[in-house]
Amino acid sequence: MPSLVHSTVLIMSFAGKCYLRMAAHAKLMSRRAKTLTGTSFEGVQYGGSRGTQTCRRKFNPAIRWKNISNSNGTRKRYEYFNGEVFCMSGVKRNHAQIEGNLNLSLRLAVPRCRVYGGSLRVNTPSMPPYRYPDLSVVCEDPRFEVMGGLDVLTNLILIIEVLSPTTEAYDRGDKFTYYKSISSFAEYLLVAQHRPHVTHYVKQGDGIWSYEELNDLSDTVYLATVDCSLALAEIYRDVEFSSDASSPYGLTPAESK
Repeated sequence: MPSLVHSTVLIMSFAGKCYLRMAAHAKLMSRRAKTLTGTSFEGVQYGGSRGTQTCRRKFNPAIRWKNISNSNGTRKRYEYFNGEVFCMSGVKRNHAQIEGNLNLSLRLAVPRCRVYGGSLRVNTPSMPPYRYPDLSVVCEDPRFEVMGGLDVLTNLILIIEVLSPTTEAYDRGDKFTYYKSISSFAEYLLVAQHRPHVTHYVKQGDGIWSYEELNDLSDTVYLATVDCSLALAEIYRDVEFSSDASSPYGLTPAESK
């Protein structure tokens, strides 16, 4: 039979191994929890969304709401798309200038309406929970839902996006489709920042979206939902275009693909 001392050593050794395993497991679970809350993204990749920064990570769609809603406590803005969470913070100077010009022009032209900047969330029923447009306009009493402790606008009529290299395809395609699920949404303006170029969509009575493009600073775009006209010269006031404005964002055709 083993001695009392030997038995005590065996027990202490087993207890020590159990403690180490429990500590390692606790550390692993803490790291996973930190990753999933959205307050700290491990394995983040930095690139060029909207001009300066992109943070993206693959997530399980079943837990996307938990991840994104926790951006409540941070200064960054996140959007969920195709299994990934994108940081929407940070823009180039042309983007900021155009957004500011549009915001000011609309406030002066239609004081009866409210113009919200890019920090306000808007509800997108077909791809919940919400998106961040650069500008959104509502001309009646604004209605909000509370998601993640913050207000989410539900009854906008006009959305404006300033295009960036990494978001242009998304803004023109899937994001536009998600916006269309907002019942009150009826007008969409896409504004390039590398040259004078505005794409304008208006929802008609039969549900079909009309389409036009404007490419000259002397052009004027009429916004039917708010009954006002904006000159491209005002939209692009103080914006400096690159020397090769024929290529998107000053890139060669090969680089811009």
